[in-house]
Amino acid sequence: MTQAADPVFQQEQEHLSATYATLQDLAQATARQLEKIAREAAADKQSMGDELTVNFATADDILETYADFAAMNRIVEAYNISQDINAQKLSDIQLLLRQPYFAKISLRFKPGEEPRDLYIGDAGVSDEDCRRIVVDWRSPVAEAYYNQDLGPTSYEANGRIIHADLLLRRQFSIEEDRLLAYFDTTVAIQDALLLASLAQRRSAQMQAITATIQKEQNRVVRHDDVPVLLVNGVAGSGKTSVMLQRIAYLFYRHRETLDPRDMTIVTPNPVFRRYIDQVLPSMGERNPQMLTWAELAERLLPPALAGAADRTSADALDAIDAAVASFELQPADFRDIACEGVTLVRAPSIRKMAERFANVPAGPHRMVLIREELHKRLRTRLGQMAAQESLHDELAELSLDEQLRLFHGPFDPQDEREARSLAQAYVNDRYAAAFEAVERDDWLSIDRIGQRLLGRRSLEPLEWLYLKIAVTGLADAQAQYVMVDEVQDYTAAQLAVLARYYAALASCCWATRTRPSRRIWRRSSRRGPCSSASMARWRSASST
Repeated sequence: MTQAADPVFQQEQEHLSATYATLQDLAQATARQLEKIAREAAADKQSMGDELTVNFATADDILETYADFAAMNRIVEAYNISQDINAQKLSDIQLLLRQPYFAKISLRFKPGEEPRDLYIGDAGVSDEDCRRIVVDWRSPVAEAYYNQDLGPTSYEANGRIIHADLLLRRQFSIEEDRLLAYFDTTVAIQDALLLASLAQRRSAQMQAITATIQKEQNRVVRHDDVPVLLVNGVAGSGKTSVMLQRIAYLFYRHRETLDPRDMTIVTPNPVFRRYIDQVLPSMGERNPQMLTWAELAERLLPPALAGAADRTSADALDAIDAAVASFELQPADFRDIACEGVTLVRAPSIRKMAERFANVPAGPHRMVLIREELHKRLRTRLGQMAAQESLHDELAELSLDEQLRLFHGPFDPQDEREARSLAQAYVNDRYAAAFEAVERDDWLSIDRIGQRLLGRRSLEPLEWLYLKIAVTGLADAQAQYVMVDEVQDYTAAQLAVLARYYAALASCCWATRTRPSRRIWRRSSRRGPCSSASMARWRSASST
């Protein structure tokens, strides 16, 4: 049957045309709303600025001034929230204008009632009457599509299990407002649609992956948060697609709290990163941080060790765990803090500082206390430097461009207090790297500690990094989720370092090709930061 003679095709084309027209209208209306909000916000800010009177004459005047500022801030914040909501809505609509939806399901929720048709796309959008036009593929009801089996099905929404009969599962191939094909099926037609999409885009990048999630893959995408999730499958089974879909699902599920900066993908190489770079944006999400193992090591290791060959074994890391359990700091473990050729805090002073916390075990907790004291000492030292009159002469000799960068104007203090303030800004800027050195624990000689604890003159790169993590508590505190692709290509020692560095994770997903011949482990959520020794107690979390 030709498309022209197919009544279902014609019916679906009419629905697509109507949906596309509605999306175009919504895009124009939302754009106009954004312009209106911007105009009103600018007018209100101007009006409030003209009317606002700053008066600190009496206590009552101060309270009234602060109340006026608070009221103004609330109004501005309301405008910002409205602007953000409409900007996100416009972004979702623009995404759908490329392909309004890719699937349709018909659900009957109660016997005898009319079935409800739902169209599923890469984002969810409602019309001006709050009627749902397209359902987001990550929404709870969309799970009925990915379950794939016709007949009785269920999904969870707001803590309740919703039961329904899935009467129809239809998949589409669509370009903007043109319906190319439809398929009624109980399985995702992965190859046909995916290859067609790739051919049309003439790109080696992954496309249209949300339309082709298999039932088993959907279990991984929507899996509950667990400390570690291992996804195991043969080459070409879709592990990387599932990983990206899970990321998009997590962003949707935790959209109020999860930021792309809270998630990291550890990729095999930069080529892979470029390969997947546009996949999440095509689903309406921003990319999380993406880095290779080499890039992570370069960020954490000293220059002399970054990129060096490594022969570290898991047993070597076990030895570090055992040695660190009972080590104590010694005078030779400390280093001067210097910046711009100036020694700001000497090693003996740092040692005395550390001795004040001798009752705290020598480990991450004590290092936090020492860092806090070092920051105070640095601020005091820079304050003393800012008070020196010789420094003011140095400021006057700065180039005009440098004065504008530092002071937003030429160095021309009107009194001693202003001169001191400008001098303080100058030394804070000049010696900012000293505070960074404190945070990096550069005042601690990891080489010296390693030589003493392990009885060797030099350390392998992974040994050095693992020791620093164990002693100082070095970690990515912001990371909530980390996705590691091709995990079977990492050594046990590399996995141990990743586990320690990302110890604060809410969840970690490891994707591995074929069943690994060596152990891949799972950390219990009840344990603290995992050590190499504790990794021997891990077990695989999930396999698909």
